Amino acid sequence: MNITKDNYKAYFDELDNEVRVVEDCGSGLVKEVVSKLKLELEGKRNGAEELMADNQILKIGVVGQVKAGKSSFLNSLFFDGENVLPRASTPMTAGLTILEYGEENKFIVEYYNAKEWSGFESRAKEYDDIISCYKASNPELSEADVVKMAETDIDIALKTAKELVTFCDREAKSKIREKTFTEEKSFFDIKDLQDILEMYVGANGKFTSVVKSLTIQMKDERLKDLQIVDTPGVNDPVVSREQRTREFLRGCHGVFLLSYSGRFFDSTDVEFLCSRIGSEGVGTVVLIASKFDSVLQDVGKQFDNDLGAAIDHSQKQLRKQYRDNISCSSFCGKDPILDFSSGIGFSISKKDSERWDDIESHVVKRMKIYYPDFFSTPEDVKNTFFALSQMDTIRDKYLDEIFVKNKDKIIGEKIDAYFAFASGELCKIVKQQIKSLSDKLEVLKATDIKDLEAKKQSTEKAIKSIEKGISSVSERIKSKAEAARKECQNSARFSVPSIPTRTESRIFVRTSTSFLRRDKTFEASYDVVDVNRLVDSLDKGASSAVKELSRTWKNKVEELKSFLQSEIGNRITQEEQNDTTGQFDADILRNIMYDVIDKMSAEAILNERELLDGFKDNCLSALQGVDYVSYSQQCFAGEDAEGRSYVRSLAEGCRSEARGIASSLVSGFNSEVEEELNSICQKVINVVVGNKQEFIDAMKENSQRFLEELQAELRDKEENIKSVEVALQALNNFNGKL
Repeated sequence: MNITKDNYKAYFDELDNEVRVVEDCGSGLVKEVVSKLKLELEGKRNGAEELMADNQILKIGVVGQVKAGKSSFLNSLFFDGENVLPRASTPMTAGLTILEYGEENKFIVEYYNAKEWSGFESRAKEYDDIISCYKASNPELSEADVVKMAETDIDIALKTAKELVTFCDREAKSKIREKTFTEEKSFFDIKDLQDILEMYVGANGKFTSVVKSLTIQMKDERLKDLQIVDTPGVNDPVVSREQRTREFLRGCHGVFLLSYSGRFFDSTDVEFLCSRIGSEGVGTVVLIASKFDSVLQDVGKQFDNDLGAAIDHSQKQLRKQYRDNISCSSFCGKDPILDFSSGIGFSISKKDSERWDDIESHVVKRMKIYYPDFFSTPEDVKNTFFALSQMDTIRDKYLDEIFVKNKDKIIGEKIDAYFAFASGELCKIVKQQIKSLSDKLEVLKATDIKDLEAKKQSTEKAIKSIEKGISSVSERIKSKAEAARKECQNSARFSVPSIPTRTESRIFVRTSTSFLRRDKTFEASYDVVDVNRLVDSLDKGASSAVKELSRTWKNKVEELKSFLQSEIGNRITQEEQNDTTGQFDADILRNIMYDVIDKMSAEAILNERELLDGFKDNCLSALQGVDYVSYSQQCFAGEDAEGRSYVRSLAEGCRSEARGIASSLVSGFNSEVEEELNSICQKVINVVVGNKQEFIDAMKENSQRFLEELQAELRDKEENIKSVEVALQALNNFNGKL
């Protein structure tokens, strides 16, 4: 019988029933068997429950450039067109927003930490320096014109930093702490949430500048088993926020990639699709040509009052652009599904005209000019905009059908693999218990109450002989364990990866020391550290090292156990051959030996999760700001080349700093691995060397307990033989269902 996500509860219930049959036999000889089976079943059932819980959530990402219409899209999809999620107009307001189900309505705000904020302040100062230089070079221009001229050359990271710092007042700055600070807020209903969100992620929100991410939990049945993430723009200049987006994409079951119809599927979108979505293994991508109403307005004069023809023409043009760009790209995944939507159209269709905001009113006015017959009455306006939104199609065809099916496939594969493993492990345990109980049954059948004392004496004699043998095995086990540790330690080390870079071009200010002392700007291109790729590389290196360590160490532990079992087993066999009374039962001690070794060597399990927990966050924190080239240099007028050379040397300094940090992180990680390995190696050695007496005591205790149980069973020998036979039959039934 195969275990699946649909039948696993019934399956485990059935196995529980078989264990109860064994337990009901009442024989003292089956107590340990029942205890082990219960423990194994509980572990496997809990593992299945955790796996199901972890994979019940359908994770959908909504990605796209700033102003692609992501917030309008989500407002239409989940808030009936109400402007609950504020429209992001700049990178500052383009935060990471997670939408999920919760038993109570609340949201969790995560703020930037002090180190992140310090980086923003440095960049904001550089922005100011560049603007000052432009002012000095163009005294005839107004300040507004100077800013407009300069911002065409200023890097988006500097502009974003300036915006964040400028809008951060004293109250907002109080949220910035040394370590990342989060706080929870409750809300009553959608209107209440709308007002609160405006304060935290709205364009003019009091705390917008310091909010890193926002998680909204709502008691809304539509969100059950669903997690939606509204990501920042695909060209997010905030590194820490960008890393969070990457992590989410890795766990996504599907993605809506929104691309503004007015500049549809441009090079930025294509690059994001290839390098980010494709590389993270996201299963299904739905490419939405968003703000579709905007292209209909653009072609309005060509198709006077013929909305159908305008739609056909616009869709053909967008499809062609998509095919041309995807065919020239390096994308190697499954081709995205293309569709079209006007998110604002859905919002318009769901509101009365007096509730339209300025943007919505403007869109309606424009569409009426070009296609009057389709917007002649309020009812026409609602119906036409609803059709243009295609929200029902997007919800039914993509969200509910394609993504859910894709999720089931992914979960199905994970669960199939787990249950195949669980069945194998249970089968192994049951076979061991069947053999152990069969051996006990044979002893019960072959022993009479009058023979028991002689059996006790022969067993005690054998244990004394084995005790002497363990001393001679101890030193050999110690040297073998040390050799195993060194081999594993060498296999687990990972080296500092190469430092990935990307090319940047920025405007810098050069302060002149000439007589006129006129500051000048110059542009420089240089290779800057790609922090996100470096963090990913370090994380993958650590994961790979731990995986290899776990594999090698597991094999070595098995070798050590086999050696120990062989050495002690040979002693037991030797005692069996030397026994002239025929009262010594070697299988009793062998089974006890297996139990003791398994129990003690279980302490040597390597905790992979503990080694890796927090490593990636540590890397991101340590490398924060290393991608920022801060320029401060005085040189003679006219020597731009010298300035460019200096910038490149600064960039090399940043790369060198990154190498140093990466080296320190790798060294620290390797030290932790070495420490953990030393600890568990010592535990393995202690199985025999450090705990020789404990090992012997356990064998004595277990053998004494078994003989006492045997003595009790012999008082009603025939009845107990029948009980053990029934227990064995139940175990065989159990095994047959695995």
